[in-house]
Amino acid sequence: GWRCVDAFAGSGALGFEAASRGAAEVVLVERDAALVASLTATRQRLGAEAVRIERADALQWLARAPAASFDVVFLDPPFDSPLLAPALVAAARVVGPDGFVYAEGPEPAAAQAVGAAGLEPWRDGRAGAVHFALLRKAAPA
Repeated sequence: GWRCVDAFAGSGALGFEAASRGAAEVVLVERDAALVASLTATRQRLGAEAVRIERADALQWLARAPAASFDVVFLDPPFDSPLLAPALVAAARVVGPDGFVYAEGPEPAAAQAVGAAGLEPWRDGRAGAVHFALLRKAAPA
Protein backbone atom coordinates (compact mmCIF):
# COMPACT_ATOMS: atom_id res chain seq x y z
CA GLY A 1 0.00 0.00 0.00
CA TRP A 2 2.99 2.34 -0.11
CA ARG A 3 3.47 5.27 -2.49
CA CYS A 4 6.78 4.97 -4.34
CA VAL A 5 8.78 6.95 -6.86
CA ASP A 6 11.50 5.42 -9.03
CA ALA A 7 13.57 8.43 -10.10
CA PHE A 8 16.02 7.74 -12.95
CA ALA A 9 13.74 4.78 -13.75
CA GLY A 10 15.71 3.34 -16.69
CA SER A 11 14.25 -0.14 -17.16
CA GLY A 12 11.82 0.46 -14.31
CA ALA A 13 12.92 -2.70 -12.50
CA LEU A 14 12.76 -1.16 -9.02
CA GLY A 15 9.37 0.46 -9.61
CA PHE A 16 7.75 -2.52 -11.32
CA GLU A 17 8.99 -4.75 -8.50
CA ALA A 18 7.39 -2.42 -5.96
CA ALA A 19 4.12 -2.54 -7.89
CA SER A 20 4.23 -6.33 -8.03
CA ARG A 21 4.60 -6.37 -4.25
CA GLY A 22 1.47 -4.32 -3.65
CA ALA A 23 2.48 -0.67 -3.79
CA ALA A 24 -0.60 1.53 -4.04
CA GLU A 25 1.14 3.95 -6.41
CA VAL A 26 4.45 3.88 -8.27
CA VAL A 27 5.71 6.83 -10.30
CA LEU A 28 8.46 6.03 -12.80
CA VAL A 29 10.42 9.18 -13.71
CA GLU A 30 12.60 8.95 -16.82
CA ARG A 31 13.75 11.66 -19.23
CA ASP A 32 14.87 9.46 -22.17
CA ALA A 33 12.05 9.16 -24.72
CA ALA A 34 13.04 5.66 -25.87
CA LEU A 35 13.10 4.41 -22.29
CA VAL A 36 9.73 6.05 -21.60
CA ALA A 37 8.29 4.18 -24.60
CA SER A 38 9.76 0.93 -23.29
CA LEU A 39 8.38 1.60 -19.80
CA THR A 40 4.94 2.29 -21.27
CA ALA A 41 5.00 -0.97 -23.23
CA THR A 42 6.08 -2.89 -20.11
CA ARG A 43 3.35 -1.26 -18.04
CA GLN A 44 0.74 -2.29 -20.59
CA ARG A 45 2.13 -5.81 -20.96
CA LEU A 46 2.12 -6.34 -17.18
CA GLY A 47 -1.22 -4.61 -16.63
CA ALA A 48 0.50 -2.58 -13.90
CA GLU A 49 -2.39 -0.25 -13.05
CA ALA A 50 -0.59 1.24 -10.02
CA VAL A 51 2.27 2.48 -12.22
CA ARG A 52 2.35 6.00 -13.65
CA ILE A 53 5.11 7.07 -16.03
CA GLU A 54 6.41 10.65 -16.11
CA ARG A 55 8.81 11.85 -18.80
CA ALA A 56 10.91 14.37 -16.88
CA ASP A 57 14.30 15.14 -15.44
CA ALA A 58 14.37 13.31 -12.09
CA LEU A 59 15.87 16.17 -10.06
CA GLN A 60 13.42 18.71 -11.45
CA TRP A 61 10.50 16.33 -10.91
CA LEU A 62 11.52 15.68 -7.30
CA ALA A 63 11.84 19.44 -6.73
CA ARG A 64 8.19 19.91 -7.84
CA ALA A 65 6.76 16.92 -5.95
CA PRO A 66 4.87 17.71 -2.76
CA ALA A 67 6.92 17.40 0.43
CA ALA A 68 6.56 14.15 2.40
CA SER A 69 4.39 12.63 -0.34
CA PHE A 70 6.10 9.22 -0.78
CA ASP A 71 6.89 6.26 1.46
CA VAL A 72 9.83 5.07 -0.65
CA VAL A 73 12.10 6.84 -3.13
CA PHE A 74 14.33 4.70 -5.36
CA LEU A 75 17.49 6.40 -6.66
CA ASP A 76 19.66 4.69 -9.25
CA PRO A 77 21.10 7.51 -11.36
CA PRO A 78 23.37 6.82 -14.33
CA PHE A 79 26.54 5.17 -13.03
CA ASP A 80 29.48 7.54 -12.45
CA SER A 81 27.25 10.61 -12.78
CA PRO A 82 27.34 13.35 -10.12
CA LEU A 83 23.57 13.07 -9.59
CA LEU A 84 23.32 10.91 -6.48
CA ALA A 85 24.23 13.60 -3.92
CA PRO A 86 21.66 16.16 -5.14
CA ALA A 87 19.10 13.38 -5.62
CA LEU A 88 19.52 12.35 -1.97
CA VAL A 89 18.77 15.90 -0.86
CA ALA A 90 15.69 16.04 -3.11
CA ALA A 91 14.53 12.60 -1.94
CA ALA A 92 14.87 13.61 1.71
CA ARG A 93 12.29 16.33 1.07
CA VAL A 94 9.69 14.13 -0.65
CA VAL A 95 9.92 11.04 1.55
CA GLY A 96 7.43 11.05 4.38
CA PRO A 97 7.89 10.37 8.07
CA ASP A 98 9.37 6.90 8.66
CA GLY A 99 9.90 6.58 4.90
CA PHE A 100 12.89 5.13 3.10
CA VAL A 101 15.27 6.07 0.30
CA TYR A 102 17.01 3.27 -1.57
CA ALA A 103 20.13 4.45 -3.39
CA GLU A 104 22.66 2.78 -5.70
CA GLY A 105 25.90 4.12 -7.12
CA PRO A 106 29.66 3.79 -7.42
CA GLU A 107 30.22 5.42 -4.00
CA PRO A 108 28.69 4.51 -0.63
CA ALA A 109 25.40 6.43 -0.46
CA ALA A 110 25.33 6.25 3.33
CA ALA A 111 28.29 8.64 3.47
CA GLN A 112 26.62 11.02 0.99
CA ALA A 113 23.40 10.93 3.00
CA VAL A 114 25.10 12.83 5.80
CA GLY A 115 24.62 15.94 3.68
CA ALA A 116 20.99 15.06 2.94
CA ALA A 117 19.11 16.59 5.84
CA GLY A 118 16.83 14.15 7.52
CA LEU A 119 18.23 10.84 6.22
CA GLU A 120 20.17 8.31 8.23
CA PRO A 121 21.74 4.99 7.17
CA TRP A 122 19.54 1.96 7.87
CA ARG A 123 21.33 -0.78 5.86
CA ASP A 124 24.03 -0.77 3.23
CA GLY A 125 26.27 -3.05 1.27
CA ARG A 126 28.12 -3.64 -1.95
CA ALA A 127 27.64 -5.93 -4.95
CA GLY A 128 30.67 -5.77 -7.22
CA ALA A 129 31.25 -2.13 -8.15
CA VAL A 130 27.79 -1.05 -6.97
CA HIS A 131 27.23 0.31 -3.49
CA PHE A 132 23.66 0.27 -2.22
CA ALA A 133 22.02 1.76 0.83
CA LEU A 134 18.64 1.87 2.44
CA LEU A 135 18.31 5.20 4.22
CA ARG A 136 15.57 6.02 6.65
CA LYS A 137 13.85 9.34 7.22
CA ALA A 138 15.01 10.43 10.66
CA ALA A 139 12.38 11.20 13.24
CA PRO A 140 12.11 14.93 13.99
CA ALA A 141 14.05 15.92 17.09
